[in-house]
Amino acid sequence: MAQDNQSQTAQAHNDRGIAQARGGNLAGAVAAFEAALDRDPDFLLALNNLGNARVIMGRNEDALALFARALALQPGFAPALHNSGMALAALGRHEEAVAAFAKAIAREPDYVSAYNNLGYSLRALGRREEALAAFDNCLARDPNYGYAHAGRASLLQAVGKIGEARIALERAVRLLPGNPTFHGALAEIKHFGPGDPQIAAMEALLAKMSSTAPRMELHFALGKAYDDVGRNRDAFAQWRLGNVLKRASITYNETAELGAQRDIASVYTAPVISALSGGGDNSDIPVFVIGMPRSGTSLVEQILASHPRVFGAGERAEFGQSVVGENPGGRGIYEIPQFSPQALQRIGARYAQELKALAPGAARIVDKLPENFFFAGLIHLALPRARIIHIARDPADTCLSCYSKSFARGLGYTYDLGELGRFYRAYQNLMAHWRAVLPAGAMLEVQYETLVGDLEGEARRIVDYCGLDWDARCAAFHQTERGVHTASQFQVRQPIYKSAIGRWRAYREDLGPLFEALAFTPS
Repeated sequence: MAQDNQSQTAQAHNDRGIAQARGGNLAGAVAAFEAALDRDPDFLLALNNLGNARVIMGRNEDALALFARALALQPGFAPALHNSGMALAALGRHEEAVAAFAKAIAREPDYVSAYNNLGYSLRALGRREEALAAFDNCLARDPNYGYAHAGRASLLQAVGKIGEARIALERAVRLLPGNPTFHGALAEIKHFGPGDPQIAAMEALLAKMSSTAPRMELHFALGKAYDDVGRNRDAFAQWRLGNVLKRASITYNETAELGAQRDIASVYTAPVISALSGGGDNSDIPVFVIGMPRSGTSLVEQILASHPRVFGAGERAEFGQSVVGENPGGRGIYEIPQFSPQALQRIGARYAQELKALAPGAARIVDKLPENFFFAGLIHLALPRARIIHIARDPADTCLSCYSKSFARGLGYTYDLGELGRFYRAYQNLMAHWRAVLPAGAMLEVQYETLVGDLEGEARRIVDYCGLDWDARCAAFHQTERGVHTASQFQVRQPIYKSAIGRWRAYREDLGPLFEALAFTPS
């Protein structure tokens, strides 16, 4: 009888925890689930529910331990398998997450959310066809599952099927109108016209939204919408609010960032470059497209990737990882003069091998990580036959474009106009240094405005620099279907346009801190 009473008490605490969670009281829910487990440590549902709460709190390792206890009690318990996948995905362990979701589906073939979350982990692994199949399986079981429509949209968008992606996102917004992420994603792939109902919907949602992260997303999305319809002051006001929230949520050390660029220039002097030249790996496959974000790097990559002998690999981190792998625990590029010719060869060979594995049959593979401008000297030493294409754009246009976006990774300098301008000047100084110390022909300079004004002429120059014969598809780059995963994925699907040139002029009254940091006098 005492055991029955204890079980009933544990059940009551678990029920109270569920009610607290539904009411938004996460702390109360956790306390109730813990009380249930105090009375019955093997209470399967309470273990699973407490694990879910830990996932929401970001304590994913703790959650995994709770799910493991639940699965030890009942190995085929599908909710714990699914929720283990959620925790693993949050930790970036997507291969393990895929396995967990698959096990949950094997136990419950109609587990709708497991198909959806399987799709997101497969997408993170770059397994697009499998991810699309997972979202389709989810929607076959529940056509009104908004997250699956959004997941499908992200895959369709990445391969250039913008129309289909928009339809899927519009469906997601209709199903879950209070989700700011869906509004933001839709805003990025459409052009708003006056009276667009989505503008009013976002305004209403923002008015009742209190949480910082969702508000930030809506500020950037509304800024995009207002910019499209010519409400420039309203657009900038929204961008400012979004940037203030984003800047407060990140850590950015301006002294360290700008100092790093000065340190690089002091290390890679002309005598050092000359003394270390002549070695490295002999591969001619890599093409590095470098510059500031939002300067046209995606456009150059898309032009090249439209060539049948070129593979566009997107933004890759492998070169920096190769440097760190050669000097673990050290200061990486700052210690390069101490590297032997053999070390330089290993850095280049490791990178070239990893890059080639992405497209074994390609003659050239494009790495368009903009921040590789830090590495231009080291790239030349480790891969002397690699092509380096530097694209530059009007400083004010570049910086305004950066300021109008909330980036998925890094780029902490973009959320304050003064910091953004000072970073841009440091970048300009480092690029001037590379021009001075690298040998002639080591780097091709492309100006965005010239590229837009003479697309075929500049595209021919870029293709020729890469040692390839001209192919007319490079001038019809917007028709090329391939994966693009940057903030420019909508723009590179459009024919060339000139409306972004001089865009800053519409915002000149708001850009004073940027002009001051750039030492720029608007005319």
